[in-house]
Amino acid sequence: METAQISVRRATAADLPFLCRNGELLARQHHAYDPIRFVIFEPPEEAFSRYFSAQLASDEAVFLIAEAGGEPVGYAFLRMEPESFVDLAGPCVWLHDIYVIESARAGGAGAQLIEAAKRTARSMGSPALMLSVAPQNARARGRFEAHGFRVTMQEMRVDFTEE
Repeated sequence: METAQISVRRATAADLPFLCRNGELLARQHHAYDPIRFVIFEPPEEAFSRYFSAQLASDEAVFLIAEAGGEPVGYAFLRMEPESFVDLAGPCVWLHDIYVIESARAGGAGAQLIEAAKRTARSMGSPALMLSVAPQNARARGRFEAHGFRVTMQEMRVDFTEE
């Protein structure tokens, strides 16, 4: 894709098809990393539509859309999460999803979404912005680190399978 001016705006209900389609692509990317850890809820179109519709209506959640040339090329999903005694965490905004379509990668949309997510988290009164990144996604981890993120926890898992 030719580099175009990137703009970021808050998503609306009209963006739901784009969000669902790309949310599924992000889920499939993670599922390919580790199909036991990352589940795809079936049927994905309906699952994403139900979940994202509810989140769009929530005061605790924000979806951002990156556009290039007036066309959506990426999205970010943020949600204020309550304090968690189990996680030893205070209330904080989490960047649950960030995804840029393949043809628009390296064009600045991801960087714009990250910076917009940081501004949005601040405007929501959050003291920080948290996210998780799959260990297989070194490129994304590098981009997050370039935007000031640091590792604070690593998830580990043991699977129990029938013999």
